Amino acid sequence: MTLRLRNTTAEDVIITDYRSLTIPASDSILIDAQTTHALRLSLDLYDFLIRGVLVLNNGSRDFPQQLGIAVIYNNFEHSIPLADFTTEVAAGNVPNYESSVMVFYSNSVNSSSLTDIWMATGNMVQPTGNETYEILSSSTADTPAGTGARTVLVNSLDADGYEQQTVVNLNGTTPVTLANTNSYPRDMTVISSGSGQTNAGNLTLRVQGAGATRSYMLAGKGLTLNCHFQIPAGKIFYPTSLDFHTGGAAKPVTIESQISTPGSNTWISTSIIPFIETSFFSPFRATLGFPPGTRVRYRARLDTGSDGSVAAIISGFYKSII
Repeated sequence: MTLRLRNTTAEDVIITDYRSLTIPASDSILIDAQTTHALRLSLDLYDFLIRGVLVLNNGSRDFPQQLGIAVIYNNFEHSIPLADFTTEVAAGNVPNYESSVMVFYSNSVNSSSLTDIWMATGNMVQPTGNETYEILSSSTADTPAGTGARTVLVNSLDADGYEQQTVVNLNGTTPVTLANTNSYPRDMTVISSGSGQTNAGNLTLRVQGAGATRSYMLAGKGLTLNCHFQIPAGKIFYPTSLDFHTGGAAKPVTIESQISTPGSNTWISTSIIPFIETSFFSPFRATLGFPPGTRVRYRARLDTGSDGSVAAIISGFYKSII
């Protein structure tokens, strides 16, 4: 299949590096495909399109919503829609990209200061080096033969910042030490349980020896909903939307996102969002990537004089750069 880009100011040109191409937004762009097979765009072309170029076909269409492509099959022009980039990623049609949807929740957001949106109380103390974790429950029912959670999948980053998984057999209120070395926690999920079908008690992932809490799961939830994450080695994260919700009636809330750049222990505010509603949704028309090693966290404050609950959904995608 031969791919060409055609615009109103130049003849057809075969493009070998889409990322270096500049086309005025006023031009119409056609892709010429000399094949009767379905058009499958290359990764380089996806990279080119998501860099902000408007693809026009009977009217402009903005990234990332429904890029319009005109395709020529044996000199017969058809207008076909191309699903938006994030949908193609979710469908597994874009090599080296994967979708990510992260859900955070806290039922104890502070009314006087910004608080991490996670299932534990207070704010997480950030790791400063490699650590060994241990996990325990507040219930004796969370054991290999109990009625609650039996095994848990722990996702974390290893000493080099790469993703790793560990399956742990719970032992109730007795801590179980994980065998591997960890540089940053990610999440926990109950993967087997007894007749109760979920965790009977609160599960705590902490530094070995009753150290700092690294992840926390409320009883009956089956997974952690923690607002802290570090971009794994070999990947770039592109957030595409933020979605926040408060419990009960509409109330004034302040949400703040913060990042810590790789190798730094300094946190920088990247957005401060005040709203007086039960929910707030913000899709991005453009997005910047967070490089490997970047730490991200979301905090909230209920400006109502009383504590309460806040949930957040952060959607985006990862690009593998290995």
